[in-house]
Amino acid sequence: MAKIDHLIFACKDLKHACAWFEAATGVAPALGGSHEGRGTWNALVSLGGDVYLELIAPDPAQKDVQTKNRMVEDLDQPGKLVHWAAETKVLAEHVEIANKQNHLHWPLTSPQHMSRKTLDGVLLEWQISLPATPELPGGGTLPFLMDWLHVIRDGLHPSRTTPNGCSLVTLRLAHPDYLRLRAALVCVGLDPNCPELEVVRGRRPSLAMVLDTP
Repeated sequence: MAKIDHLIFACKDLKHACAWFEAATGVAPALGGSHEGRGTWNALVSLGGDVYLELIAPDPAQKDVQTKNRMVEDLDQPGKLVHWAAETKVLAEHVEIANKQNHLHWPLTSPQHMSRKTLDGVLLEWQISLPATPELPGGGTLPFLMDWLHVIRDGLHPSRTTPNGCSLVTLRLAHPDYLRLRAALVCVGLDPNCPELEVVRGRRPSLAMVLDTP
C-alpha cells in the first residue's frame, strides 16, 4: 500500500516563499540545499506524521545551469502546490501497475537509486520513479513514487528532521475526470476516502492543501 510522502510547492524565489509560508503558518521552513547540476534548491518543513512539504525554486547560485525541473518555470509569487510523492515498499510493482492501468495516463520511469548526505554527514538512500513525460501525470494530481528504504525506520525521514508545528489535514486533488483519478490512485493502494486525501471534480487539474498550524 502506498501513502502520502511529501507535497511539492514550486516557486520563483525560495526565500520569498519561505517568508510567505512562515507568515501564513508561524513555522519557518529549513533550507535543504542545492540540487547540483539541476539548477534548483529547496527548503523543507514537516507536516506531521511521515509527511513533509518541499519548497523548490531556481537556485541563484547556479545561474549558468539551465533549470532541469519542469515544475519551477513561469510561476507567480509566492508559488503554488504542483505535485506530490507517494511512498511504497513495493516500488517496482506499483510502477508497473501505474504504467499499465488505463484509468488515467500515468507514465513513470523505472526505479532509480538516489542518495545524499545530510548537513551532519549522514548518508540517506532511497529509490524513486519519476514522471516519464514532460507533462506531470494527471496535471500533477498523480504522484511520482518512491521507497525510502531504511530512512524512515532509522528516524531520518525529512518529516522527523525538519521544523515542525504544522500538520496536514487534507491534500485536495481536483480533476475533470475525478472518478478516473480515484480509480488510478486505488490501483497502487492509495485510499481516496481517507481523511488526508480528498479527490474532487475540478474544471482543470489542481492541488491544494489544508494545514493545521500553531
